Amino acid sequence: MDFEQAGEALSYEIAFFQQGLDNPDMPQHEKGDLVNQLIQQTQALAIMVLLVRGDSNGFYHNLIRAALIRKRFLSELLDAQKTKVYHQCSGRIQGFLSAVAAQDFNLAKQIAQLSPAEFQKTMEYQEDFCYSQLLHHLVLQHLSDPQIETLCDQYQELTGESTKTDLIRAIIQKSQSDFEEAFEELIVEQEELILKNEKRGQLDTPEVLAHRKVFIEGLALINLAKIHGIDTTTHYQFCPANSLVAMTIPFSGE
Repeated sequence: MDFEQAGEALSYEIAFFQQGLDNPDMPQHEKGDLVNQLIQQTQALAIMVLLVRGDSNGFYHNLIRAALIRKRFLSELLDAQKTKVYHQCSGRIQGFLSAVAAQDFNLAKQIAQLSPAEFQKTMEYQEDFCYSQLLHHLVLQHLSDPQIETLCDQYQELTGESTKTDLIRAIIQKSQSDFEEAFEELIVEQEELILKNEKRGQLDTPEVLAHRKVFIEGLALINLAKIHGIDTTTHYQFCPANSLVAMTIPFSGE
């Protein structure tokens, strides 16, 4: 895959579709679909910049752009005093993960604060709501210990899995050994998911291939662990070293 050529084409496509966000006549549910699409595409572009150029700053800047798309969507709904709009739910975490993976924790807090704190039954799965609230807690510190345990228990009951809740607990408890053990399992699950998607015939588009190379959610979890005092020194598959270094050129905005 020629990610350099694919990235150039993708950047033009993102710029074209982003114009739709300025269309006042676009129904909000369609705008929500567009926001999700643009976040995924901008994440993919960030990964391509990292893989082709080794440009950590460019990687972070594109992730911030992805996060800002989500923030704009939520802010506009709040300003218009609109609720229950499709995709206006905390379970859509890709924008939040983008901000955390870029180490922009202030932006991550803003997205978390703009996200509904109640389960939106018609637009998200309950397990996604539970997980998002736990992630938001790691930057907002808004949940009590009993609330954390309830959300963890609900997530495990709904999914039959404990890896992500083990990671959350490890971060809260500042346990490096528990975090590294759970994160290794998460990487195994990511490998299995990629293989499953390949076997079911998922199209090998440049965006899909990019997301198979770098694990945005994994990077976000490592960064969350770091701000909670866990010194993660292990190098993991899908989490290249240059995706975890400090930003040296601040994002200047658009």
